[in-house]
Amino acid sequence: MKTKLNGILTLFLALVVQFAIAQTVTGKVTDATGEAVLGGATVLVKGSSNATTTDFDGNYSINATSGQVLVYSFAGYTPQEITVGNNNVINVVMEESLDVVIVTAYGTTTKPKLQSAISTVSSEDLQNVPIASFEQILQGRAPGLLINSGSGQPGTAAKVRIRGTVSINGANDPLYIVDGVQIDGGAFASLNANDFENVSILKDAQATALYGSRGAAGGYRNYTKRGGKLNSPTRFSYSSQFGFSEVSDLKIDMLDATGYLELGRILGNNNFTDEQIAAEVAANGMDWSEPFYRTGTTLTQNMSMSGGSEKTSFFASVGYYEQEGVILTSDLQRFTTRLNLDHQANDNLKIGLGTTIGFSKRNFVPQEGAVNLRNPAIYAYLGNPLQRLRDDNGNLLTGTGNNAANYYELLTTGIQRQEEVKMQIQGNLAYELNDNWGGIDYRLGLDFEDDFSQGGSAPDSFIGGTETPGGAGFYREDTNRDLFLTSTASLRYGKTFNEKHTVTGSIGTEYVKNFFRSQGFTGYGLEPSLFGFAGAITAGTPDNELIPATRGGNLITGLFSVFGTATYDYEGKYGAQVSLRNDKSSRFTEANNSATFYAVSGRWNINREDFMKDVNWVDNLKLRASYGSAGNERSIGQTQGIQQLGTGTSYSGTRPLFQGGIANESLTWESTNQLNVGLDFDLFDSRLGGSIDVYNKKTEDLFINFTLPAYFGDTSVQVNGGNLVNKGVELALQYDLVRPDSSNPDGFSMTLNGNIAYNKNEITDLGDQVNQFEQGTSIIRVGEAIGSHYIVEWAGVNPSNGEPLYRDLDGNITNVYSASNNKTGFGQSEPLYTGGFGFDMSYKGFTFSNLWVFSKDFSRFNNQTFFVENPNFYGFNQSTEMLQIWQNPGDITDIQGAAFEREFSSKDIEDASFLRLRNVTLAYNFNENVINKIGFIEGIRIYAQGVNLLTFTEWTGFDPEDNNNIAQFEYPTPRQYTFGIDVNF
Repeated sequence: MKTKLNGILTLFLALVVQFAIAQTVTGKVTDATGEAVLGGATVLVKGSSNATTTDFDGNYSINATSGQVLVYSFAGYTPQEITVGNNNVINVVMEESLDVVIVTAYGTTTKPKLQSAISTVSSEDLQNVPIASFEQILQGRAPGLLINSGSGQPGTAAKVRIRGTVSINGANDPLYIVDGVQIDGGAFASLNANDFENVSILKDAQATALYGSRGAAGGYRNYTKRGGKLNSPTRFSYSSQFGFSEVSDLKIDMLDATGYLELGRILGNNNFTDEQIAAEVAANGMDWSEPFYRTGTTLTQNMSMSGGSEKTSFFASVGYYEQEGVILTSDLQRFTTRLNLDHQANDNLKIGLGTTIGFSKRNFVPQEGAVNLRNPAIYAYLGNPLQRLRDDNGNLLTGTGNNAANYYELLTTGIQRQEEVKMQIQGNLAYELNDNWGGIDYRLGLDFEDDFSQGGSAPDSFIGGTETPGGAGFYREDTNRDLFLTSTASLRYGKTFNEKHTVTGSIGTEYVKNFFRSQGFTGYGLEPSLFGFAGAITAGTPDNELIPATRGGNLITGLFSVFGTATYDYEGKYGAQVSLRNDKSSRFTEANNSATFYAVSGRWNINREDFMKDVNWVDNLKLRASYGSAGNERSIGQTQGIQQLGTGTSYSGTRPLFQGGIANESLTWESTNQLNVGLDFDLFDSRLGGSIDVYNKKTEDLFINFTLPAYFGDTSVQVNGGNLVNKGVELALQYDLVRPDSSNPDGFSMTLNGNIAYNKNEITDLGDQVNQFEQGTSIIRVGEAIGSHYIVEWAGVNPSNGEPLYRDLDGNITNVYSASNNKTGFGQSEPLYTGGFGFDMSYKGFTFSNLWVFSKDFSRFNNQTFFVENPNFYGFNQSTEMLQIWQNPGDITDIQGAAFEREFSSKDIEDASFLRLRNVTLAYNFNENVINKIGFIEGIRIYAQGVNLLTFTEWTGFDPEDNNNIAQFEYPTPRQYTFGIDVNF
């Protein structure tokens, strides 16, 4: 960008003092592939404050004189200095630096010195993806990371696993740290992914050990964007995106009204002729997907500015996100704002402040993902196709038996609303000690979340009239307040001896306090005119039995820690690191509230050995290994170390107390020990790069539910009594298939990328308390994986009489269904293989990118087929498969005769492996001729994007990608199309 004052001063100095020729230098800054992707690179006249930044295309313009030196810098690339000559066009190709800064647990390191298994996702992969919850954007972008959306409902958090499941009854979600502050893992709907600079996924022991008791399930460490450097000018960015969503193609075919009547004729429910069927369909035929589903819209607006002076830098942003769900009435709105400030107070002291506030509100679908007749996702399929929604006058046809219309009314007149306020504030300072001996760091941060939700059925609706007590609807309110306070202080040390030996270390303390409070009520007998407010509730008396239900809780937990780490490096060839952390948690009794976790690691930079000097095709080759432990503090409940009381049913105005939860004062930590060996490489002038990791991850002292006799007053108590192991291999690759010639940076380029991970889970011990126990539709048993399906084996239909057949434990065919014949051997709900792949192409101003994701070798119960292939539910709609039902001796079919009970068996287990086209983006960056004509614009990018465009799977339910092992009419994952524009000025 031109600066008139700088231009005049430069001209004056050139003519009067230097007698040099003034000129405007223009050019393009690209990476080694020749792609014009280095937007935001800094171009500085050395020794002055005259600086500019490149636009989206990598173009720049700056006033300089012959003989001056231009300094080109960009994060992650080696800076370059070029002297200005007579040529006023200077194109620069920047080489990626292997000394890229990588964020670790409580600090940073560079790529050659990294000794941990850490995958990093950059801001480019996080920008402008039309998904509200940022963790879903990361799917397929790092090996060992399993992300299942679980629901297509706007704002719903995903299921996240890093290197498998580590606990049977405890927490399996990773730890989330944003700018050094722990945040609630389920509150991503109020965070703006466009504010993130990068996300580091912490996987092995060395990466997680310094988080101690919170690191067993791995972790995310997010850093938000900061301001410019080197007196960079203030830069503004604006992005806008609009699109629409639709229901993906669901592999479940339901009967239309004609087929429904034909099935009824087969079942003996009617004896209509073809003419009578046609007349009935003409009068009452209904497709229930139409009133429940819709085409939703998405709108995103983001504005940011960043800049820096000699002492202070800043980044500020505001964002708006709005999404309509594909099921009627569901939606999400989000408002976010962020301000990050960094100030160099003096040569030794640097201080920083980061604040973000987010507010989201959503209307959500009740009971989705449950086999519940209040789940509207059910009625889009199970709605009787011969029951109309409205009569000829437009009135809803609600009433007994008209289930689909009843719950359409509930959806459109009831209340299911949630509001969330999310606020994060963190301040930090770094004081550098003299003589390069290190420094002192301190960070204080808080993460605050306030959730308010409402629910209710209108008193003048049909469903409201059936509510008990009162027969006049219900109304509820719930409020949760959650505050994490994190205080971290540390002392750093670093020194190099004899120019060969570098020793660094740190010691620190951390205090994490969590304050949680909840309260709520449900009232009945509503006044219609006040529905939606607490005042609508009828006051309860012993006579009217409308006494409201109240609930609430107040919990305070704390974690105090002391930690330290030490590293040694010899000439950049060899390195070692030791980490140690001691945690004391209020969740455990005083006798067991302390535990120590550790990690040791080493690396060998093979490419820096003398014998590798002539191996020109190897740019980086590093072998690393780590071993250590981490804990799972969140596996234990907040009150399991103390005796608990419960209340009984009210009698004569009093509620008796009885013994509730049984305390186990001997409970101790679940801990995970992990061995990891990895190889990082960059080959052929960094054309091919990647990493390979092999790990063995063992969790000990798992919490197991031990069944108690009835006289204890509780059904079970938790004990430490189990072990499990996750073993796996991870591979990540990137290959520049085509690189343009440096003389033609706008030429064609293509980069391939992909990753794959294999993880095998196995329970190795359950202690002395239990041999096995069922957990839903799976079995917890030594030698089996968590999520192993456990059910009676299906053997088909007897063609002679249509009866269902099963197999007993010995494999014999029987017509007797018995749970005593439950067995494993039908797979597990956690995939053995996960990953993602795609490619990026560019030519001239056009870019094209895509991402495919996959999960393989896992299966799930399709509970949907139990209802849509079941003559007992003929009052609801049925699948087209039901027309193949057994009718006569000799029929070969998999649908048993109507005279026999439909049982839940291995017939309902399906292969859920899938390959999905997760994201496609086609963009165009306007060339500099167009930009120069506008004047004040530095770059314009327009693009079209598709999300979840294609899915290849044998699964016949709504979506194979779910967060549990049984499909129960979840909110379908939508297909999205969006169009956007990015402007830099």
